[in-house]
Amino acid sequence: QETGVRITGRQLGASRQAPAVARQFTRGFLADMGASTWCQQAGELMASELVTNALVHAKSAARLWISVADGIARIEVTDDGPGDPVLRDPGPEGGYGLWLTDMLAQSWGVIPAARDLGKTVWFSISLSGSRQFASRLVS
Repeated sequence: QETGVRITGRQLGASRQAPAVARQFTRGFLADMGASTWCQQAGELMASELVTNALVHAKSAARLWISVADGIARIEVTDDGPGDPVLRDPGPEGGYGLWLTDMLAQSWGVIPAARDLGKTVWFSISLSGSRQFASRLVS
């Protein structure tokens, strides 16, 4: 098993295609890193949701970074918009992005930008991850 850190990133425009690009980019990189199918699917879903949040709520383009070390992927989405993400129960108006991230990721958080505009939302997920986290969905 490789012990080095692998990092990749992609600038995403503020367009409707950005979430799809994020999904494809994330899944491809995780697959190249030998991630389980579950990790690839969960990772691409969460990355897509966070990019969508950047577009819809921050009204900003997004930057997507993925780093892999010691069998753990850390995926970060940075935007330049105002406001902080709020975890809430999903409903007809949305709210699924952070809710899904909270359910599927091993850990996640928000790092405010130094200049008070923008933030980075990140999550980590095990490359060998399986549906074990999905049990949290029904608890």
